[in-house]
Amino acid sequence: MEEFNDLKNIWSQQKVPHQEYETFLAEAKSYAKKEKFKNLKANIILLLTCIFIGILWWYYQPQYISTKLGIVIAILTMLVYLFYYNDAYRLIIQPSEEIGSKQFLKKLLSFKQKQKMLQTKGINLYLLFIFLGVILYMYEYASRMSLEGIVITYGVVIVWFAFNWLYFKPRIIKKQNEKLNHIINALQKIENQLK
Repeated sequence: MEEFNDLKNIWSQQKVPHQEYETFLAEAKSYAKKEKFKNLKANIILLLTCIFIGILWWYYQPQYISTKLGIVIAILTMLVYLFYYNDAYRLIIQPSEEIGSKQFLKKLLSFKQKQKMLQTKGINLYLLFIFLGVILYMYEYASRMSLEGIVITYGVVIVWFAFNWLYFKPRIIKKQNEKLNHIINALQKIENQLK
């Protein structure tokens, strides 16, 4: 990673232990590598999900407009979320030549701001529209069920989305923020020591 060359040069001239810098550099590189992998994995999963939903549409040939609308809403929601997700992650995974530590810190702070927007408004809208898409998609098939079946089916879907919203979402956000804040704080500490 070229991002840290100027920081490394200045650091080597300081009386601060070199080991601390090496530890930070390894953490920062590891974080960027993991984020790049997570981004790639998210892209693959969401695109494969969109393809799978399209195959379901083609294979089962739904008759109700609500089913088709549910499919379109779900696919569009995933693609729009993917666009904003990639836009945010582009800041830290895009290869950059000879970028300094101050510019890297700016990129991290910009990424943190975009990530916060994704974690609040973005994920809330994503879950809401995916939920709407699933409910509309299921209507055609649920209409053929007994009242008991409808209640159980929609109940399971509502409980699953509520569980994701109330349990998984806060945990994932907390984990993401802890990692990013750790890297940002370490870089800010090093920058302050060099002043």
